[in-house]
Amino acid sequence: MIFLKSLKKNNDLKLFITFLLFHFIVWSLLPFLRGVIPMDSIEAITWGKNIVFGTDKHPPLSGWFAYYFYLLLCRLPESVYILSQIFIISGFIYIYKIGKLFLSDKLSILSVIILDTIIYYNITSVEYNVNIVFLLLWPALVYHFYQAIHKNKTSDWILTGLFAALSVLDKYFVFVLFTAMFIYFCFSKEARKTLKYKGPYIALTIFIITLIPHIKWLINNDFITLTYMLKRGSPQEYFILNHLIYPLKFFFAQFILIIPLLIIFIIHKNKFNKITLNKFFSPSNDKTFFINCITFLPLIITMLGSFIGAVSLKSMWGTPMLFMTGIWLFYNFKIKTNNDTEIIFKKFIQYTYIISIIYAVIFVLIVITTPSLKFNINQDLLINKSIDIWETHTGNKQLLYTGGDMWIASIVAVNLERKTNQKIKTFIEMNLDKNSWVNDEVLSDIKNKGIIVFANTKDEFDSYTNNFPNLKLIDIIEIKSDNIFNKSKSTKLFIGILRGEKW
Repeated sequence: MIFLKSLKKNNDLKLFITFLLFHFIVWSLLPFLRGVIPMDSIEAITWGKNIVFGTDKHPPLSGWFAYYFYLLLCRLPESVYILSQIFIISGFIYIYKIGKLFLSDKLSILSVIILDTIIYYNITSVEYNVNIVFLLLWPALVYHFYQAIHKNKTSDWILTGLFAALSVLDKYFVFVLFTAMFIYFCFSKEARKTLKYKGPYIALTIFIITLIPHIKWLINNDFITLTYMLKRGSPQEYFILNHLIYPLKFFFAQFILIIPLLIIFIIHKNKFNKITLNKFFSPSNDKTFFINCITFLPLIITMLGSFIGAVSLKSMWGTPMLFMTGIWLFYNFKIKTNNDTEIIFKKFIQYTYIISIIYAVIFVLIVITTPSLKFNINQDLLINKSIDIWETHTGNKQLLYTGGDMWIASIVAVNLERKTNQKIKTFIEMNLDKNSWVNDEVLSDIKNKGIIVFANTKDEFDSYTNNFPNLKLIDIIEIKSDNIFNKSKSTKLFIGILRGEKW
């Protein structure tokens, strides 16, 4: 409500709303140029179909959001493109609210807008996944955490506990942010004072209660999600220099992404006073200490963990870490005069729009020029051929399950659901360890009602028959991907059927 009231009186906020709409429309629509939705996105929809509190890779939250939004938009697979931008726009609003705690209205707006020069908020945002959900959850958690400490409202403590729990239910990587928040809490006098009141204990209670179903699921499934997380960061071979190479590689991957933003600052460096970094992590100034902790400690903690354990870090894990970049820069680099503020405000918006348009053009060129199957697979051929094989060899039995290769099986399931209006579940890799939803009852149902199975190689297909000896190879098809230059890539696809035992 405060945001909407301010909008009526504030032209700057109207510019902010215009930017949000521009970003939302551009990055919701451009991905429709792809021939198929990204692998992570279709995997999320597949996970969300199964009402369980975890998967073999991640906690369940991102899958729930993806699947139910997909249902809301009439089983439109491309709904994930819109969902990604909803998370980003909502995150932008929370970043603006955080900025208002430390900056003027103009600079709070700029601290959001200049984030659009970072590819995490545009080109890579089209691939909905757990990191995209973080682009809302991290700013929301940080905002309510700070408000809870300084206003001590029960509602903020409740939301702090809730957003903390939701972040865990999205991806365990949030514990690097928790660590940064804990360090701030321990060293801040303002934060420690709240321990005398009920607020922190309410937040902790909400946090624990919300996570209980997931914890029970973990126990019942041999902590499979934690095992995946540990394996994901483990190097193939140990090499002593990896203790340095991995964290430095991760650091430079994040630094490269903010270079466009820094160039904009450097162009107008004469408009700013010189930064003073005295007592950089000193708790003596609570606001400065908070901003520095949230901005830098997640990155430092991640790199420290990589250094100690020689843990291989994926650059995309840095997706949620840069949301405080604009706030930190404008808080520390003070603009000299009000006139300079007006100049900075107009110029920064112009530069950001230019960079955003350049990124949009780059994205379009990538999509239309790449022959990659991951972008432009002949989806209609795949689906029609799958329907033909199933109907021919089952006598038009209802298809309720697909299996084998996660990506192909999910493409078929998600798109056929739209045609049949019937939930079609995917048995990923025909592996019980990767499908906690497949209990004895479900497995019996699969064997009774049949399943169509996809594999990329004959060896892969044969591996499925080890557990399902009645699975028969029906056909080998070729699927292609073309670009505007008529260059194509193709791959063979092995398709089989496990006939229902009660047919």
